[in-house]
Amino acid sequence: MMKSGLPVALALTLSGFFAACGGSEEPPPDWAGGTPVASTGGTASRTPPFSELLLPLGAHQSREQLEAIAHFIRRWEQNPYVEVPENDTDMSTTAAMLAWVAESPDVHVTICPILSHLAQREGTGGDPGPALTPGYLFGMTAYLIEHPHAEPESREVQVAGMESGLRWYEAAVRAGVVTQNTFVDELLGRMRSEGGLLAWYGERRIRCGGGDEPSAPPAADGTPDAAPTSEPGVTQTQPTREEISSVFAAARPAVESCLPPGQMVQVRVTFRGSDGHPSAIEASGYPAAQDCVKAALETRLSLRPFSRAEYRVSYPYYRR
Repeated sequence: MMKSGLPVALALTLSGFFAACGGSEEPPPDWAGGTPVASTGGTASRTPPFSELLLPLGAHQSREQLEAIAHFIRRWEQNPYVEVPENDTDMSTTAAMLAWVAESPDVHVTICPILSHLAQREGTGGDPGPALTPGYLFGMTAYLIEHPHAEPESREVQVAGMESGLRWYEAAVRAGVVTQNTFVDELLGRMRSEGGLLAWYGERRIRCGGGDEPSAPPAADGTPDAAPTSEPGVTQTQPTREEISSVFAAARPAVESCLPPGQMVQVRVTFRGSDGHPSAIEASGYPAAQDCVKAALETRLSLRPFSRAEYRVSYPYYRR
């Protein structure tokens, strides 16, 4: 359970901002898994399998390939808990897509997981994080491909991710993956009635990026955010994204040794500002690996001290 008023930090910053490569910005025609469809040029095309569409990881891709990935994400988010025929890898669909996003040089995604934070602070019921987080990530990925000049930290991109996260949540409730949360249910109703979350995002005065952690109004009980400290020699208010990425990347081999191939785990770590060490580590995802992952991270995560009392980071790991 997250503490009331605890700031939620950057979850994932992925290198390589997507730049337009020419060609149409319209998504490709609709297609079903493995089924030939008529292309705009009058020739037959089909949904590419993952081995063609996503691999090799880390390679630049054409505009057409990126549009196909965005189109797949949009179709997949309607029912993300069923196997898809495109996935011919030995990983789950979620793990395969996460692997592609994490290593793509063409897409840059910034996650500010405010919805999970608010759901636990203001809602009652289950933890929606296992559904909101991947939906949020992949929704922003698709939006950035569809709008190649958008800024990853902009309101439009962040809202697009949140709306996709809510679609994942709705599917997860139907599939029994998560239990309902009152905050998320109310937000889902508002998204339906207003056709989106842009107005809500503005009302909550959420900000993401620019050196600030995502923020929200004080908790209903008036509990303030943890106050900054003034330890001697502390030179930063909060950890930098580069430092966070470096520390979590260095721990990757130890974490992946806990996971079988094709599995993933999401960790949430609270760091103390006074010494930069973890005060709490939570893990979700592959159940059999959670204790191993927490033990692996306890001695491997350390940041430079910072003036905030605490800072929370969410970070996903996968093993190919």
